Amino acid sequence: MSLIQSTPVDAGFPAPTPKATPIRRSGSSGRALAAIEQGDVERAQARDREAFERVYRQRIGPVSRYIAAIVRETTRAEDVTAQTFLLAWRDLPKLRQTERFDAWLFRIAHNQAVSEVTRRRPTTPLESAPEPADDSRFGAPERELDRAVDAEELHRAIADLPETQREVLLLRYFSEMSSAEIARQVGKNEQSVWALTHRALKNLKRSMGA
Repeated sequence: MSLIQSTPVDAGFPAPTPKATPIRRSGSSGRALAAIEQGDVERAQARDREAFERVYRQRIGPVSRYIAAIVRETTRAEDVTAQTFLLAWRDLPKLRQTERFDAWLFRIAHNQAVSEVTRRRPTTPLESAPEPADDSRFGAPERELDRAVDAEELHRAIADLPETQREVLLLRYFSEMSSAEIARQVGKNEQSVWALTHRALKNLKRSMGA
């Protein structure tokens, strides 16, 4: 069945129906996030549906894992994931730096997931949250913030981080991106990515009183 079907959000690109991919457990052998063909992003910007569908298939896994880690309920996470890609399709012509597509896509995913969490207002013990794709270098956020917190408070704190810190945090956890790939996305070197991640975690702990 094609991914393309009519939706009220944008009749030009009907909604995909993703299935959340299980989150890879820490310490497992992960692989780096596959590079997207820059030409596909640019063709999708020009409203090429087939190009966007290729991009979708390459990014549905890490995006759905990231959203599932925040939303923590399969059906709702699938709905948020579908909405994320619909918004990406709708707003892609506005993206000025196509080489930063992944950072932009994960920002949409984060905003949609936070909106869903805020609407439902659950309380989530961080130590029981799904683990990110790879926390071997920096340590998982739930270990850095080792206490039960209100999920809305956590995600509001993430949203309040400086933009580059927020992007690095979103890309580093749950996305399977290597430090080199994150550095390319945010226009920094790998050492700067490490420093930004450290500062982001420190700022989160400070803002939440951890």
